[in-house]
Amino acid sequence: MEFIYGFADFLITSEIELPELEAARVPDDIGQSRLFIRPSAENSSCILGIEQIHEWAPDDGGMRLERITSRHALRLQFPGLAEFTCLKQGHLIEVRKFQQANPETLRHLLLDQVLPRILAHLGETVLHAAAVRVGGNIIGFTGASGVGKSTLSAAFAADGAELLSDDGIVLSAERGIFSAVPTYPSLRLWPETLMGLYEQRPTVAPMAHYSTKQRVLPLNPLATTAPIPVAALYVLATGEMQEVKIVRLSPRASCMAIVSNCFQLDVTDTNRAALIFHAASEIAQHVPVFSLGFPRDFARLAEVKNAILGQQGMWAHGTAGAPIQAETALALAW
Repeated sequence: MEFIYGFADFLITSEIELPELEAARVPDDIGQSRLFIRPSAENSSCILGIEQIHEWAPDDGGMRLERITSRHALRLQFPGLAEFTCLKQGHLIEVRKFQQANPETLRHLLLDQVLPRILAHLGETVLHAAAVRVGGNIIGFTGASGVGKSTLSAAFAADGAELLSDDGIVLSAERGIFSAVPTYPSLRLWPETLMGLYEQRPTVAPMAHYSTKQRVLPLNPLATTAPIPVAALYVLATGEMQEVKIVRLSPRASCMAIVSNCFQLDVTDTNRAALIFHAASEIAQHVPVFSLGFPRDFARLAEVKNAILGQQGMWAHGTAGAPIQAETALALAW
């Protein structure tokens, strides 16, 4: 049986059920970008011509990327859990689950680790970011894992903002408009965050067997996969802070922040790296990017939200406008 889903502005035909994604119909526009997902029937130990390309640290998922020269493919491995082989330049993904991984874990790896990197491999600029819609535009929160992207986006959603994604947005520029499409509507929170944000515990589901994070259900489905203008990006600072502090980054610092938080499959691909850097440079010249530090205190989230919303006069408003020329960061503290 095949299932058809939307992921960003891609259409996915999958032989594996992915209930976290919105079901989609086959569009009239058959030119829409498509991905195909199927279980692997091949024993990986029998494959010849395997070259290890890169290995991520445990804090970044402990993944291992390999090149299978005999199949003209890339394979992303999660030791002991699963492996995902990318064929036909990334348009076909074969999935092999190991015994240790349950179905939730497999889907988490596919949706939150593999698919964003596949889109990047296919030429998209995919930022590891949470996103909410405020006043018709997107504001995005990016930064290292665990700095509060999901918490902050959930806090905005609790006050009526539309939660678009807690993990990825696809950035693009068309006719002078810098926009984003969320990968898929998701929200994954730690148990202490659930307790701190919600007076009544929402309906949740397991994310993965090795994590206590929970998926919050149900989320409102995306009304459209059309690009939404990006008003601003916030890079969340690490470490504990006593006060809310927002710093406007220079285009140079903004560019580097975007590059360092973009998904990429083959990190040794210098041509793809150059394209990401060019896209990040263009975005940084026209979309305001801020560093955001705030106390890790649920009681002060309203203060954080008010500080962000108080900057709306500094946000972009749908069009590229004049490039940002300032090279000196502007510090704003509340």
